[in-house]
Amino acid sequence: MEQARIDSIGLTDSALSATEQMAFDERLALEAQPTVRVFTWNSPAISLGFKQAPPAWLEEARWRDAELELVERPTGGGIAFHGSDVSISVVAPRRAGVSPHALVSAACDSATRLCRAYGLEATTELVSGQTSRVTYCLTQSSPYAVFVCGRKAGGFALRRFPDSWLVQGSLLVRPLPAVLAEALPRGVRAALEERAVSLSEASGKWVDEADAAQRWLAEWVGGMMRCETCQKDVPTVMRVVAAKGYNRSLARPLYNCRECFEKKEKTKPYAQISRKTREPTQNRQDEMHEHVQSEFRLGEFER
Repeated sequence: MEQARIDSIGLTDSALSATEQMAFDERLALEAQPTVRVFTWNSPAISLGFKQAPPAWLEEARWRDAELELVERPTGGGIAFHGSDVSISVVAPRRAGVSPHALVSAACDSATRLCRAYGLEATTELVSGQTSRVTYCLTQSSPYAVFVCGRKAGGFALRRFPDSWLVQGSLLVRPLPAVLAEALPRGVRAALEERAVSLSEASGKWVDEADAAQRWLAEWVGGMMRCETCQKDVPTVMRVVAAKGYNRSLARPLYNCRECFEKKEKTKPYAQISRKTREPTQNRQDEMHEHVQSEFRLGEFER
């Protein structure tokens, strides 16, 4: 596969709603913005695959009354369950030599490495004998699936946009939130208990979604990065992507280790936007990334 440039890699604010998370991915894909982002979900939700009909048992009014979210993903696949998982999205420009299969395979590979980082035996299934559309991602065989100890822990889907490929995937970190599990039909719950597994269940110990998200980014990057201020090699580099009074288009931003980043921020005249206080910026790119709190630099990569 030809080398592809990813300009942005990082964590996205989990305070976004399910609808906002999916709209964010679609906007990045439509603008062909090369991105890898990892995020958790603010509240329990299910996501339908692109143009997937809701299941007959789902009463949307009752679902929302229970404070559960329902959203359609911009990629295909079956129903995915959120609220105790970590999700990833990858946007890569469409051009000759960039293989979509290799792109999804790279995402699957990063997920299996994450599982192994927790001491778990993980494998991927890149092809599937499933001929009909998958209804539930974690209970049925599907291409680009991740298995832990023989049970399904995650899945990935791909969609072609005019100028880019969008990959979306999810990995179950803990058992489904109780409010979500209780809202599902008994048969669906039974199938999940039999065929799916979370990282916490498989490892026999608590696995935190925030920790899993950070580790997943590290597995994707697959190495150390250099702070452009102190020149030290570190696992994480950061920079401001949105702040009141700051426009990153006026100068090339520097990527800093956490220590250099915090030292610089104490001397800046502007205030960073956080989850609690968030304001849009005028620059279009800054507006698109206003919810991204940290970024990690990734140069040329090849999967």
